[in-house]
Amino acid sequence: MIKFSTSKELAEKLVAFNGNGTCTMELTTKVPMNKKGHKDMNYKGVPFSDVFKGDVYRSYVESANFNLSYENCVNLQREREDIGEVFVSNSLPYGEWLEGGVNKVFEHKGEYFMRYIVGLNANSKADKKCLFHYANGEELTEYEIGMIKEFQKPKVKKDNTETRQKTKKAIEPRGVKINGINKLVVGGVTFARA
Repeated sequence: MIKFSTSKELAEKLVAFNGNGTCTMELTTKVPMNKKGHKDMNYKGVPFSDVFKGDVYRSYVESANFNLSYENCVNLQREREDIGEVFVSNSLPYGEWLEGGVNKVFEHKGEYFMRYIVGLNANSKADKKCLFHYANGEELTEYEIGMIKEFQKPKVKKDNTETRQKTKKAIEPRGVKINGINKLVVGGVTFARA
């Protein structure tokens, strides 16, 4: 087991790590919410402070793939779907790769992010069991959980047929703030927050 205590420390360990493939992450992330609620809010006029006691976090486990080339993954999917055209990826939509950390770790506005890809294996799309809580660990009530969506921007569903990938099955690269990673298991190696 490899212990880490800061985001920078884990970022450096991931850059030095040569493994790749399926990974499991135990994450705690802040739920992005608009304190005023979105314009389609069902409970118009209900202030954030009347519903929530502070910032909301969610803890969950996610399976994905680590240290794989997005471009290669899309081209392999195109090959499986008999699409002859070669896919060439663009640069990161934001941030810069750390030196030696391409496909692993990037930095954006002073924060470190781990890059991972979902959509390659069945369990990456499984329903995630989430625990919603406050910073002190207190769990949200069912009412509070139900109100989360009222203070978030409505999600826009993407139609994959219009993406540059031109594949039926989407390959989705994502970045997670390293400060939200509590535990990461990849290639038989466990990284755990001390």
